[in-house]
Amino acid sequence: MQALRHALLPLCVAAWLLRPAPAHQTFRYEQSHNYGRSRRAMTAPLSEFPGDGGYPHPQPLRVPAPPYVRPPYRAIQQGVRRADDRRVYSKKFHYVPKLLGHSVFCQAMVTCKISHVSAEAAGGTPVLLGGGAGYRHLRLLVKAAPGVALRGALRAYCRAPAPAQ
Repeated sequence: MQALRHALLPLCVAAWLLRPAPAHQTFRYEQSHNYGRSRRAMTAPLSEFPGDGGYPHPQPLRVPAPPYVRPPYRAIQQGVRRADDRRVYSKKFHYVPKLLGHSVFCQAMVTCKISHVSAEAAGGTPVLLGGGAGYRHLRLLVKAAPGVALRGALRAYCRAPAPAQ
């Protein structure tokens, strides 16, 4: 049985390769649609073909786009501040405008869990990168656009220890 199968396999492959091609797969079909040549089959623009209708083009804007308005987020408040909290980190900064803008990076490691973080910036946007309320560390970045003075403050607070009984 195996010998017969091995003997018939080359004959089947040859018969499949020599079968007549369907009418839609002849060379004339390829020639009429310019397959294998370096130019497109449709040489006219799409708008000239009656059945296609062409691609829709957007209408020009009648009014210019409004100018970009910076987001109003100039402060980050995280956690809850209580009257008896103690300040464990404080940094104030005031920088004159620079041509390339400002980037101020602040980080702190404290011995207690931070309960409240307050980051305020005039002329810049504060971004809390890691840590904060509920952690023992804090990483903050304040970025300002070119030509803008940057001033602000960063404060972190911890809960006051419980009174001794």
